[in-house]
Amino acid sequence: MIPNLFGVATSLAALVLLDRRDLKGDIWACVLLVISIASFTFALPIALGIAVELTLTRSGTWLRRAWVCLIPLGLYGVWTLWSLQYGESGASLSNLGLIPVLLIQQIAAVMAALSGFFRNPGATIIDQVLTIQIGVGIPLALGVIGLLFARTRTMPRPTPRFWALLIAIVIEMILTALVFGASRPPNASRYAWMSSIIMVLLLVEATVETKSPRWMPAAIVGLAFVSLIANTAQLHTGGSKYRLVSSFSKAQLAAVDIGGPYAPKGALVGNQVGAGGATAWDLGLNFPVADYLRATDRFGSPGYTLSELGASPPGPRSAADAEFIQIYSLQAEPIDLMGKPASGLIVAGGPPNNARLFRAGRCVILKPVPGGSGEAGLTLPRGGLSFKARGPAPATISLARFGDTYGSPVAQQPGPAKIVIPEDSSDIPWRASVESASTTKVCPV
Repeated sequence: MIPNLFGVATSLAALVLLDRRDLKGDIWACVLLVISIASFTFALPIALGIAVELTLTRSGTWLRRAWVCLIPLGLYGVWTLWSLQYGESGASLSNLGLIPVLLIQQIAAVMAALSGFFRNPGATIIDQVLTIQIGVGIPLALGVIGLLFARTRTMPRPTPRFWALLIAIVIEMILTALVFGASRPPNASRYAWMSSIIMVLLLVEATVETKSPRWMPAAIVGLAFVSLIANTAQLHTGGSKYRLVSSFSKAQLAAVDIGGPYAPKGALVGNQVGAGGATAWDLGLNFPVADYLRATDRFGSPGYTLSELGASPPGPRSAADAEFIQIYSLQAEPIDLMGKPASGLIVAGGPPNNARLFRAGRCVILKPVPGGSGEAGLTLPRGGLSFKARGPAPATISLARFGDTYGSPVAQQPGPAKIVIPEDSSDIPWRASVESASTTKVCPV
C-alpha cells in the first residue's frame, strides 16, 4: 500500500501546484505526476483529468501548458508498451460489458464509506473487515449521480476543475473495473478509498459559485461526525486484524531465521497454517529460503527474535512449527531395519492416552489398550526419531516444537521409517505425538 499512498499524495500535490498558474508550479506539478504515475496508476486518471482542465481553461494557455500532463502520460505509454512482454496486466476484457453495473457498485462503495454506513457487523477475518457493505450506498450512489448530472445543467457553469475531477473519477473507476474478479470485488476498501478522495474533491468543486441551503453546513457536519466514528472504529478493527496477521508472519519468518541456514538446498518459505487452522489470512509467502537469508544479511530480519517467538500467542507459534516442517521437508523415510539407536533419549512428554509406555534402552514402546488406538507425547533428542509398528495398523507421527499443540501428521505408515530433523541454532527440543492401534517402538535416529 505504500506505493499507492505515495502515488495519491503526489497526485493531489500536483493539483495544488497547478493552481499557481505559473511556470514553477507547472514544472513541479509535472515532476510530481511523473513520480506518482511511476508509483501507482492513480496518477493516470488525474493526468487525463488535468488535460481536460487545461483544455477548458479560457486563458488560451492549453498549448503552452500541455506538457504538464503529456510528459507523464507519454512516459506511462512507453512503460506500458515495454511491460506487454510480461503479459501481467490483470485486466479482463470480459468485464467490459459489466462496466455500468460495476461503476454503480463502486460509487455505492464510495458513498457508503464516506457516509459511514458501511460496516460489516461481526467481521472476524481480514477479508470481511476489508469489504464494504454497499446496501445503503446504492441509493446514495444514485442520488449523487443525479446531483452531479443536475450540476452540469445549471448555472453558473461548472469549473474546469469540476470536469477534470469528473473525468478522473470515471476513468479511474473504469480502469479499476477491468481488473475485478472473485478476489477483487468492487466493494473492496482498497479500491474505494482512492475513489473516495476524488469524490470528495468533486463534490466540493460542484459547490463552487453556487448558493447552498442554510441547512447544508449542519448536514455536512453531522454526516462527517457519523463517518468519522465509523471509519475510526474500522481503523481500530482492521489494525487489530493486521497485527494478528503480522504475528503469524513474524513467527513464520522467525522459524526461517532459525532453521533456514540448515534447510536443504532449494527450500522454500511457504505460508503455513497453525494447528487447527489457526491462521489469520493467506500471507502469500512463497520464495526461496536462500533469497530470504541474503536479504536478512543485508537489511536485518523482520521476524520475531527467539525470545519474542517463545512469548507469542499459541497460533503464531504453531504456524512457526509448520514453517520448520516446510523448510526442512520433514517426512518419513523408509529404512530396512531400526538399527542401533543413536545417542540421545526418547522421553515421555506426559501420561499416554489409552496406552502404556515402556522404556526399552534409549527407546520407548507404545502399547495401546486391546482393540483401541493409543497415543503418547514424546520429547525427542537432537536428530529426530525412527519408528516401527508391530502390527498392521500404521503409526501416525505429528510434530511440534514451539507450539502448544501438534500440527498435521508427517508420517502415517507402519514403518520401519525415520524422520531426520536437522540440528539448528535453537536448543528448544522437538516433540512428537505417536498414535497407533499397533504396538509401536520409537527410537532416536
